[in-house]
Amino acid sequence: MEAISVKEMQDLDRWVIETIGIPQAVLMENAGKAVSDTIQTEIHPLNQIVVVAYKGNNGGDGLVAARYLHNAGLKVKVYLLCAKSSVTGVSSSNLAILEKLSVEIVEVIFDEELKILQRELKASDVVIDAILGIGLKGEPQGIPAAAIKMINSNKNATIVSVDIPSGINGDTGEGKIAVQADITVTFHAPKQGMLKPKALSRVGKLFIVDIGIPPKKISSKGVICPDLNLIASLIPKRKTDSHKGDFGRVFVIAGSSEMPGAAALVANSALRTGAGLVKVVVPKSIRDLVFSLGPEVMVSGVTETKEGTLALSALEKIKERLNWATVLAIGPGLSQNKETQKLVFALLVLVANKHKKLRLVIDADALNIIASRPVILSKLKNRVVVTPHPGEMARLVKLSSQAIQEDRLKAAQKLAVEYGINVVLKGANTVIAEKGKATCINLTGNPGMATAGAGDVLTGMIAAFLAQGLGLYDAALVSVYCHGLAGDLVAQLKGKRGIKASDIVESIPYVLRFVRS
Repeated sequence: MEAISVKEMQDLDRWVIETIGIPQAVLMENAGKAVSDTIQTEIHPLNQIVVVAYKGNNGGDGLVAARYLHNAGLKVKVYLLCAKSSVTGVSSSNLAILEKLSVEIVEVIFDEELKILQRELKASDVVIDAILGIGLKGEPQGIPAAAIKMINSNKNATIVSVDIPSGINGDTGEGKIAVQADITVTFHAPKQGMLKPKALSRVGKLFIVDIGIPPKKISSKGVICPDLNLIASLIPKRKTDSHKGDFGRVFVIAGSSEMPGAAALVANSALRTGAGLVKVVVPKSIRDLVFSLGPEVMVSGVTETKEGTLALSALEKIKERLNWATVLAIGPGLSQNKETQKLVFALLVLVANKHKKLRLVIDADALNIIASRPVILSKLKNRVVVTPHPGEMARLVKLSSQAIQEDRLKAAQKLAVEYGINVVLKGANTVIAEKGKATCINLTGNPGMATAGAGDVLTGMIAAFLAQGLGLYDAALVSVYCHGLAGDLVAQLKGKRGIKASDIVESIPYVLRFVRS
């Protein structure tokens, strides 16, 4: 799903209303219902809901949401940041309906009413921000600006923004005075501004909802958010006469005596994602432990250093397995022992020169090791996916983690173009970049996935989809989306606290069944 500009969205609305003939009232009805449905699905408890609305269409969407929530038997109050007489058009009709339903509506025009609003906000479970939409130009002023600051000062309620957090510019993402939302329910397609680095943290969890706008080709290019239909179309179908050799062979080089679980997580994740065969090479002292964590995995123990990491001499054993592999996944849990560093560089040079059909996923300590000489990536271009978190990315591109986080899209795009590789910059709203492809911002996942080993699971998933024949970009897209969805499934069943990486691994088949069913 492509992110669109404000003008494109406005032109689309005009086309739908004037050319297609769908009344604005229908679009507003669908939008408000979608907001209500999202709230009732995603948020509990729902004892008291406050809708903060203004006079435009964004406010009208909020008024419709208030009606649906009221009809569901929930306690709803509306605080209107203007006189009722200032509300016009379709929004006015929805205001009149609420009045007939005896929904409490308070006009907030003076400072005294603002004080009442502040008290109500503190007592609410949910605050619906329906103040300013994508047409905003400049910064909020007066009563709307004061209301936005009050909403942000409320630490108890879940903040839900209608279409876009009020105060954010729909094109640039700028906004000094803007709502800090927990959830944003946007209509038809994500707006380009809300995906900009400065805005993403204010958007919260983004839900993109259908409000009945027919498909129409638009001209935007550059940033997409994958959706269920796209991901389902990329996952290969399995023939009834398939055998394990049809689904690729993943070779994993990972783990050390301090982090044996990393190798097991990568390998088990690859199997759960559908790889036909998985082999793992680990230091010999942890071979039996890794095998016990995944008996379906072929595990070899090789020479190690006294610190329990892979020794340079292990290269000879590793060479024997490279011809067998479809995909090499390297990095998780390796450590950065000097001898292990030499092994990683020697191996990557060997793959670059002798195994030109082998594709790679490079993660974690392997990224930290090659950060001193990242030029090796250019020798592996067009067949490598790197999966750094912000700290690893910072080391690769010689910037601070803060600089990476300030413009994640730019950082990922720069590394992808410079070395001709696919870049998966992990974190909230993982970014996927590859030269010649639209940059992707992923919307699945949740804060509970900020846990040890979750990145190792993603490495195994990408390796598995590469082994099954997907290209770098498609494998990254499908893996990141489904990895987040797996985390969402675990959070739904167990909550966001205490999620383990192994929980995510076990949920992968259920997610793939849901996506590809």
